[in-house]
Amino acid sequence: MAKTQNTTPIYHGRVWPVGLTNAAKRLGCSTPHLYQVLKGKRESPKLVSGYAALVEELKGAAA
Repeated sequence: MAKTQNTTPIYHGRVWPVGLTNAAKRLGCSTPHLYQVLKGKRESPKLVSGYAALVEELKGAAA
């Protein structure tokens, strides 16, 4: 059974609450692009809000 994009697991990263590689897969962007957006070198409100939603999802799953 093939997994869909929505079932891609997310894990704790060492530096970021949600691992950047898995978050980038879920958000549909490259890992370096997501890293630069989160560091503030690039702007993308869509990615920032999407990443925040993944962090909230992770917090909800841990509870």
